[in-house]
Amino acid sequence: MKILLNRLLIMLCFISVKQINAQAPLNGTISYSSENISKMNFGGQEFEQKMNMNITQDFSGAYYRLAASLQNSAPGAGSGININGGAQMFQYYDPGDKFLYQLQHLKGKNYAIRIESKKITDLVKTGKTQTVLGYACIEFTGIFFGEQVTGWYSTDLPSIVSPVGPLGLPGGLIKLESKKHKYSATEIKMGIAVKESDLQLPKDVIKTTQEEFNRIRNQ
Repeated sequence: MKILLNRLLIMLCFISVKQINAQAPLNGTISYSSENISKMNFGGQEFEQKMNMNITQDFSGAYYRLAASLQNSAPGAGSGININGGAQMFQYYDPGDKFLYQLQHLKGKNYAIRIESKKITDLVKTGKTQTVLGYACIEFTGIFFGEQVTGWYSTDLPSIVSPVGPLGLPGGLIKLESKKHKYSATEIKMGIAVKESDLQLPKDVIKTTQEEFNRIRNQ
């Protein structure tokens, strides 16, 4: 009887530790490479522009920040952007209102432009699995912004892990691919000390929409 009680106590302790670990806030950093193709019209001629970006997502608890750097741009893109891996664009997720914001500086003020985000619909698991960067992943198909997509997610990562905003997946996004867009995780570092204060929008920020920001810029 004493041996049985000891075994039960050990099992209870093991279960308690697992529950504590499962409930503990996750934090870390994940890096993605992305490839996006968009159609441009220049001088009455239509052509495709390919942009490759590096995206880093730092997350802690319910907060996260995306930092994207444009690596190259096809000649004649006409975008007026010339970034060579230096400048970064920042996006912040606010768990209070559950929106992703693009940080912009204009006329001496910081603005947070709300980004339209959508969840993946018609989600179907294909039944295929694979290990990516040491994480067991599940393949799925679905619709994202009107496009058919194929992707992989891992339930071993928090669902906020995504380079394109909250998708409503039951785990962290590892890969996502369509005819025009491709995102792929290149490095995952869990347990990295990330301060939540560094992942929050600046206190002096003004939240706004893209339309309102355009109006202020054109004044």
